[in-house]
Amino acid sequence: MSKSPEQRREKFGAEKNTSHVLSTTHASEEFDSDGGIVHLNQFTVLSTLGSGSFATVKLARKDSSNKTSYEGEPEGSNPDGLYAVKILNKSVLKRMRTMTREGRKMTVHTAYEKVDEEISVMKRLNHPNLVMLHEVIDDDNDDKLFMVLEYVIKGEIMSFDESTLSYTRNDGLAQISGHFDEDHASHFFVDLMHGLAYLHMHHICHRDLKPENILLHSDGHIKITDFGVSHFFSDERLVPLDERHSGGANGHDSIDKHLQSMDAQGKLTKTEGTWCFWSPEMCKSEPFSGYSADIWAAGICLYVFVTGKLPFYSESPTDLFDLIEKANITYPKDMSEDLADILKNVLNVDPSQRSSIGDLLNHSYCDEAKSNRASGQHGENLKNSARRRVSIDDLDSVEIKKAITMKSRPLGKMLSNLGRQISMGRKSVEHSLGLDVQKLEDEEIDLKKDGKRKITFCACS
Repeated sequence: MSKSPEQRREKFGAEKNTSHVLSTTHASEEFDSDGGIVHLNQFTVLSTLGSGSFATVKLARKDSSNKTSYEGEPEGSNPDGLYAVKILNKSVLKRMRTMTREGRKMTVHTAYEKVDEEISVMKRLNHPNLVMLHEVIDDDNDDKLFMVLEYVIKGEIMSFDESTLSYTRNDGLAQISGHFDEDHASHFFVDLMHGLAYLHMHHICHRDLKPENILLHSDGHIKITDFGVSHFFSDERLVPLDERHSGGANGHDSIDKHLQSMDAQGKLTKTEGTWCFWSPEMCKSEPFSGYSADIWAAGICLYVFVTGKLPFYSESPTDLFDLIEKANITYPKDMSEDLADILKNVLNVDPSQRSSIGDLLNHSYCDEAKSNRASGQHGENLKNSARRRVSIDDLDSVEIKKAITMKSRPLGKMLSNLGRQISMGRKSVEHSLGLDVQKLEDEEIDLKKDGKRKITFCACS
């Protein structure tokens, strides 16, 4: 007998009590004369961001009388109190059914169950490169289900144009070709790797990475969204963070070791996602690693960022899968050696030889982007900014292994922002690697007392 959504939520255990996501069981709604929703609990609905076959997304502002940040939301990160509210009709979701085959067993699933699984996955997520779910409003007396999500103002990083079969950037700064330069793309790729590292370390594979599911924040960072087909491997051992990140001065080594052999983990038999982003092993009728398939899809995204084109495309699914399995990729002549090399590493047909997230983050193509991200440098003005190196070795706190890259600015302003940028850099490391910054700060106090121990961590590997 299949379990109810409420019973399935129980299997996530600690999430129910420790999740930052607020669960609300009462929905108070107000409508305009046309039947459109204008108020929902503490939210004022401002506009429609988008709509699909069974969901509508509204832009809403949290009322000024209730501007308290959600748990897990950085203080001051959302001064306008704006959120994306996804509205779904439960009755419609329950009528939408799909059948899947596992061996000889046929299983019927409803869209409502898929949404419930998506919510369960998102309750586990808290990372700056992943779109956060802040609140679920589910009233038994209301047919609507509301998901209050982080609002990412610039939306999809790129959109696909079917008339030209190409992707165009959506930030308002499109070149004639519509794609990004290698500098911007490297920063987006580093963000993508950090987000994926967090997902995979929490035994979640995304399964549908593509530019449409990568949102661009106003500060130039990207955030992964749409966890509708993501999978949580509940039977995998949950490795404590302190076990994963005990590498000391070479903390990035622990990421390498933890993710190096993940092509042998996270085995799936059912394919999901968008065909053009499938890995070669997904095109075969054999089990495959969801983790390794995610890394391949990230490589396709990087290729799209810098070319605006898909490396594999055909209207015929059979021909498309054949192209993917052969993986004969054409690299533009003006592409840098570093970029071509990292693409060849990530788009390796053999998943056992495909680069790990740790390997990719340590590739020379990502060096400058990692340093910028660790320092809090925003990506939007990177191309036009002058760089200068700032040494912080004399600080009597945690020493960042790589010097921070900062934009050229008036000295007074630069110095006044130094502490904030270092703080942001440490927070970036905390989120990307799961480091306990509070624990590091406690150790710093001990360091000041004895003046002997030296604590070092890698700024963004």
